[in-house]
Amino acid sequence: MHLLSHHLLEWTHGYSLVIVTLYWLAAGTSYRGLKNTFNMCRSSEFNVIAYVLDCICSLMRQVIKLPERNELPQIGDRFAEMADSPAFTQCVGAIDGCQVRFTCDDAERHDEYINRKLYYSINLSGLVDYRGKFIDVCIGFPGSCHDLRVLRHCGLYRAGIYWKLYDR
Repeated sequence: MHLLSHHLLEWTHGYSLVIVTLYWLAAGTSYRGLKNTFNMCRSSEFNVIAYVLDCICSLMRQVIKLPERNELPQIGDRFAEMADSPAFTQCVGAIDGCQVRFTCDDAERHDEYINRKLYYSINLSGLVDYRGKFIDVCIGFPGSCHDLRVLRHCGLYRAGIYWKLYDR
């Protein structure tokens, strides 16, 4: 968020651009829902959200990155300490996925986005280090995709980096 503040010091209708965007992302609401909450016109809402997301995407690779090879032993030791087991000294990160709810307007492809809990969503898979800091993300698969399919299409998995990271 510190890097974003440099780009997003602007305010609109008395609200921070980041607050409007985070509300939209967290609530999974439509632009109409934003209009009721922030009293903004739809074109302003769209422009604000597009601007903030563009800033986030442009800064993403500066913030979300793999650890350096010399950091790996320390990371493994921290995981082993947290788990109270030496078996985790080879651990570089913890991976999990979640479903990000959204409103689907695509009539042709809407079935792809219905997940097993019967709501529209997009898969997000993340790899974090022992501090909970993201070191890789994979976003964008439809909610109907299984977690394993998402993992197999993730850039790190396809490049074999999950196994190459910790080659002592």
